[in-house]
Amino acid sequence: MADTTIRQGKIPFELSVVADPFYSSTNMAVLRKSIQEADAGNYVTKTLEELRLMEE
Repeated sequence: MADTTIRQGKIPFELSVVADPFYSSTNMAVLRKSIQEADAGNYVTKTLEELRLMEE
C-alpha cells in the first residue's frame, strides 16, 4: 500500500462520507416541529404501567 500511495500520490482507495440521515433537512424539520409542540405543552405523559396496560 505504501508503494502504491507514493507512486500514485494518493491513497489507493476512495473515501466517501455517507451523510447521517438524522441530520437530513426532512428530519430536522420534523424535530423542530416536535420541539415547538412540546414547548407549547402539546404532549401526553404515560407511566410504564399505563403503557403496558395499553398493550393488552
